[in-house]
Amino acid sequence: MKAAVFHGVGSIRLEERDRPVPRTEGVLMRVLSAGICMTDAHILLGHFPVTAPVILGHEVTGLVEAVGEAVDPAWLGRTAAVRPARFCGRCWPCRHGRAHLCTHFQCTGSTVDGGFAQYVTVHADQLVLLDDMAPDRAVWMEPLSCVLHAIDAAGAVGADTILICGAGTFGQLTIRALNLMKSGRIAIVDPNPAKIERAIGAGAEAGWMVPREGVADEVGRAVKDWAGESLAVVIETTGKPAALERAVEWATAGTRIVLFGVADPHAPASLSMATVLSKEITLTASSGMTNDAFAEAARLLADARLDTDGLIEDIIALEALPAALAAMTRRSGGKVLVHPS
Repeated sequence: MKAAVFHGVGSIRLEERDRPVPRTEGVLMRVLSAGICMTDAHILLGHFPVTAPVILGHEVTGLVEAVGEAVDPAWLGRTAAVRPARFCGRCWPCRHGRAHLCTHFQCTGSTVDGGFAQYVTVHADQLVLLDDMAPDRAVWMEPLSCVLHAIDAAGAVGADTILICGAGTFGQLTIRALNLMKSGRIAIVDPNPAKIERAIGAGAEAGWMVPREGVADEVGRAVKDWAGESLAVVIETTGKPAALERAVEWATAGTRIVLFGVADPHAPASLSMATVLSKEITLTASSGMTNDAFAEAARLLADARLDTDGLIEDIIALEALPAALAAMTRRSGGKVLVHPS
């Protein structure tokens, strides 16, 4: 089979691999659609540690073509999405309600081979039956589950004013999810005016263009005018130090700032501890997805309540993936889907 194999920082190559064989409790899937995530780009840049060689791709849907001897044969011929993360259930985070921070977690597309290939094997307990949902829509389960976890970490449901830093795919999806939950007023900041316009079309009340680096005093004043006495929540989706530094500067009393974007581990942020203290700012983070969030994402997508129109930038063949992923390390666009078969 053809597969796009990650070989280390800056290196991903199309190769011929043997078709995998499912283990006793596993299944073999022919990959129908796999989403390229910014996390994949961060892996290529070396920002997210992954042991090479490995086939990337954790947003996966496919057709079950073979099953292990312990798996119900009724799965054969069914289309399914893959919940990529599996947790050990034994470590401290797993035993204390934080399984998504499992110290022994396994993840399709990072610790084990993923969906940037014509075939992938996964454990049967990772499957979510699609029924009538199109594979290209089901690809959104994993990114949406991460968004729902971030919204929960932010306490954003019921918040009066919510600022989202970054109008990329995660920012756009966060706006749609918040509107579905009938949250408060939403604003967006981003360097790209076209993305801001798209975010406003999706339900953001206001948006401002910011430089990629440095201060943005004029935008800060606009944000404060918009929020009034209280900027309740900031959800930072970019992973850029400048975005966090601005969020602290723009915060009001009691603002809750949630770090959601994957960051370069060698790019530190400079924060005023006095500002954090005097405003009683809460700095927290949201890492990955929980099983409950994934189940909720599947429900939202199944009943068509969540609008994903306009979020897909391109659909490409597997052969085009290395170039597409390299391009994502230089710029963030809309979602790109891969159809390996």
